[in-house]
Amino acid sequence: MSLEYSTSIPRSLLVEHDAFHEELERATAIPGRLGEMARTVVRVLGAHFAKEEQLALPPLGLLAMLVDGHVPADAASVVRRTDRLKAELPRMLEEHREIVKALDRMIDVALAENRFEIADFGDRMKHHALMEEEVLYPTAILVGEFIKLRLQGASSPW
Repeated sequence: MSLEYSTSIPRSLLVEHDAFHEELERATAIPGRLGEMARTVVRVLGAHFAKEEQLALPPLGLLAMLVDGHVPADAASVVRRTDRLKAELPRMLEEHREIVKALDRMIDVALAENRFEIADFGDRMKHHALMEEEVLYPTAILVGEFIKLRLQGASSPW
């Protein structure tokens, strides 16, 4: 059964990304080196977040639908999105390395300035990046691969 594809990103991921944006924005307002380091993180992170929200996160909104045995009506567009994610994955992982380097510099300055809340924030962002690499990106790609199999007539294992 086909259903309309909702490009909605899972709310839990949107809330987390929004919270990171807000915390990072507050850090950019800190005067001196720490604010400068936070602004560097923003520059490195900006395009990457947009790419995630375009390619990696929307397919995750289909997980419940797929588990229920349904395929989105516009399955071909989902597959195109996940194929593009798969092709861009090496660049996205390189972007993560650049982001982590910028976060490490921000954390070092935060610790030197006894701004432990900013250091903790940087560590949480690094953990989030690792979770994306280990869980979210592969899952988004699997959504596309699963849909391809269903379109080829493979029955659902459910």
